[in-house]
Amino acid sequence: EATQITAASVPVLLKFSDLTDLNVAGTQIGDEGIAQLAGLKKLKQLNVANTGVSYDVIDTLKEAHTDLEIVE
Repeated sequence: EATQITAASVPVLLKFSDLTDLNVAGTQIGDEGIAQLAGLKKLKQLNVANTGVSYDVIDTLKEAHTDLEIVE
């Protein structure tokens, strides 16, 4: 069962501007929410396993953050 984290949760996550690692695996965050995480400029690792996030969004995020490691 997925957690209650969705795209609606992203504004709260964005308040943690010094966040470097984020694990949203198994959540319902979706493409829209993941795309918004580009606002976390210090993010170094993002785990999106089992989220249903599309490769297009992952690729866009990687382009925006070249030093970001994304775990799928």
